[in-house]
Amino acid sequence: MSLAHHANSSELPPPRAGEVAAQRSEGESRNYAGKSDPTLRSNPYTQQRATQLRAETTLPERLLWSKLRSKQLLGFRFRRQHPLGPYIADFYCHETALVIEVDGQRHVGERKLRDMDRDAWMHERGIDVLRFTSYQVRDELDVVCATILRRCRVRCGEAPHPSPPPHAGEGARGRDSECSRKNSKT
Repeated sequence: MSLAHHANSSELPPPRAGEVAAQRSEGESRNYAGKSDPTLRSNPYTQQRATQLRAETTLPERLLWSKLRSKQLLGFRFRRQHPLGPYIADFYCHETALVIEVDGQRHVGERKLRDMDRDAWMHERGIDVLRFTSYQVRDELDVVCATILRRCRVRCGEAPHPSPPPHAGEGARGRDSECSRKNSKT
């Protein structure tokens, strides 16, 4: 089946490893600055692939998710394997437009170049990207979480806090709406 046939079909072949899925939907989404940005809209294939990736989570991703889920990081809400345009972010905080990527051993050479292109695409849309190796997540989880928290607070307009993040349930109340109000004023 030719690629031209697929371009007119709702059933497109999956992209090869590291390739970007073609934009297929016409809806609109909002970027970090609150402006309409149709390029942030994901397509059905990307959404389906994100669902599949949630079921195939790596150990470092599971460890990090155990610290990010349920607003444990000072109330910042993260989404796991979240579609953004043609890409899927390991973790995404919409409130701060922050993507967290956990890179395994395969993120070298040509893959690293694709990651740089992907990061540039995100930055063009006001989305910040933090990358950690799977070793950093596995061996230095508290440092990784402190780095993420610092970046979230800076992106939210809060002063960085020198102390480590609180344990689950501590200090998380009321922070969500405060950050949203700061971002909506800019």
